[in-house]
Amino acid sequence: MRKQSRLRIALTLLLYSTLPVKAGEADCWKEWIREGNRLQESGQYAAAEAKYLAALRIAGRKEPDQELANALSNLGVALYHQGRYREAEANYQRALLNWRGSRDEASGKASTLCNLGALYRAQGRYREAEKIYMRALEASGQRQPAIVWNNLAEVYRGLNRARDAKAAVDRAREIGVTTLDAEGVTMAGIFHTSGGVYQDLGLLAEAQAFQERALKIRLKTLGPNHPLVAASKNNLGQLYLAEGRMALVEPMFREALGVWKAAVGEQHPNVASVMNNLAQYYRMVGRSVEAEPLYRQAIAIWEKTLGQDHPDVASGYQNMGNLYYEESRWQGAERLYQRALAILAKHEPESNLRAEQIRSCLVRVYVRQGRFMEAERLQGSVLAALRTRVGDQDEAYRRNLETYILLRATNRGRR
Repeated sequence: MRKQSRLRIALTLLLYSTLPVKAGEADCWKEWIREGNRLQESGQYAAAEAKYLAALRIAGRKEPDQELANALSNLGVALYHQGRYREAEANYQRALLNWRGSRDEASGKASTLCNLGALYRAQGRYREAEKIYMRALEASGQRQPAIVWNNLAEVYRGLNRARDAKAAVDRAREIGVTTLDAEGVTMAGIFHTSGGVYQDLGLLAEAQAFQERALKIRLKTLGPNHPLVAASKNNLGQLYLAEGRMALVEPMFREALGVWKAAVGEQHPNVASVMNNLAQYYRMVGRSVEAEPLYRQAIAIWEKTLGQDHPDVASGYQNMGNLYYEESRWQGAERLYQRALAILAKHEPESNLRAEQIRSCLVRVYVRQGRFMEAERLQGSVLAALRTRVGDQDEAYRRNLETYILLRATNRGRR
């Protein structure tokens, strides 16, 4: 059975700075920042952006200070949520410069670094994100925010380091229990990440408990039409799919898709992720006619918003390749798998895990086409990569060794 590449919305938690209200305060730009924060909390990201920009038009006339850094960092958050990553990064970098020498430099720098790490993770720049989070932990000193550990767990998931991810998210929950509101939005985000991490490890019962707790908190505090609620429903849909609870899957994905489109528009990476996941469900229940257009839409959105070489684009090609394989469209499947591999080759070595999976799919395509020599050579490369990664005693290695021996015997018999 081919590995499914479903995409969880890895809602990296962001930190935006707040300003205290002072009696008789005349600076209206500070009120605009506070209003932007309120809008951000309610998921109105474009409206929040407008408030932050209005504040910056005034704050930007002052000497660089923490107030300006505050506004720049918060604007970056609003832009990030709208999928405008380049603009967000520019604002985060400016904020980091302005935090220097300010009275709140340590906490301000840590929060902006946390947000910059989230941006790099969303762009598939996992190694850079890991370094940024380590800087954030260093900047925060003894008061290490649970959020940073939570986000580091998401980076480790992207690097296929499942056990490191579990250690990080467990640390986030441990800190969160003593420093955060147990029924607050931030703690819900940590439960959300915990659910994804535990699902990666096959701990489905624990994963479901975490995801359902996150959704319950978000519904209570944010209401049904908030993007964070949509993220929870998307991830629960995937969990139910893994558990085979098919009747619950489509409603979750449909509700998530509707909320995301209303909140950020149709051209957003998270909209594409839900489309991809809904397509996966349709393919698994035999509704392939409905699946293919969704795969194509998801890939187009990712290419437009994240770039043609983003790992999510590779996932889209891999998934559509699986669909073509199941429909005996061998040439189309081969082409899509090759495109996915070309993208993954440009990324970190940790992409090798998925590359191995896709090469295994290609082996099956070659066998179906009677191209046994090519299948043997490719299976040999899969076997070598597996041996390096997990050793020759691992069950996956042994299964692939059996396939290689069978292919080799087939080719010898044909000579």
